[in-house]
Amino acid sequence: MSLSRPRCGDARNRTDAVLAVHSPRVVVNFTGGAPTEEMRAKAVERGLERADRLISSYILKMGAEPALLGLARHHQVRDMHILSREEIARFGIDRRELAETPWTFENSARGVIGKVAVQTDGGDKSYHTSLMALVCFNADQFELDFQRKALANASLAAVSMSNGVRSRCFLTPVRSKLPGSEFWSLADRSCLAAVAGGPCAIRGAETWQTPDGQRQPHTVKFSSEGLSGALDRLLTTCPPAKSLAAPSTATPLASRDSAVK
Repeated sequence: MSLSRPRCGDARNRTDAVLAVHSPRVVVNFTGGAPTEEMRAKAVERGLERADRLISSYILKMGAEPALLGLARHHQVRDMHILSREEIARFGIDRRELAETPWTFENSARGVIGKVAVQTDGGDKSYHTSLMALVCFNADQFELDFQRKALANASLAAVSMSNGVRSRCFLTPVRSKLPGSEFWSLADRSCLAAVAGGPCAIRGAETWQTPDGQRQPHTVKFSSEGLSGALDRLLTTCPPAKSLAAPSTATPLASRDSAVK
């Protein structure tokens, strides 16, 4: 199995940041003598009023909800409130149903490239985090791993990947050591080649059965931002194939001029 550089446009999504809010902090400086406590209190009050006006104006300009300032007022700098993904959407800071990191390379025990995506479940608009990783065991062995939060009140779940051209490749469920998480894996060479050989994105589909027997589908398109450079670095650290057998004629994992968030 071989890899080559994908060439696609970059997406501009980010999910690798933490957003927190807190109330304004006013620092008063007096000149011309020591102020009384009453003077200091009034100066702080005027400063807070001015800060509220500035922040309110900024919130409106960015298209967010004014209630965000109300939340911030309840938290001092020392105990700032970290916004959940649901709050970020509810207050109008970012209402996207999908936000994802670029593909990045990490070389620890073995070479791996991966990405993180935060997305809605599609029904109740709650968000969950998914992790994807392409692992290199040697030049002939690659594995695509997918991890997500375990779905409550769901059964007969399935996860598949495709390139938008050929039929879907279904991942195999693997026992997860992390409570509340589900883990899926794809090691089939032809499927990996097909999934990675699509036009600029990898399409993932999750389905599960609700207690009333209905199948619930959810499809997402992951971008390939950062994948080109990450694959280059992965290939330079991937150990040589252990087998001395004749080379396989399987489709290369990423042979494309316009191909694979």
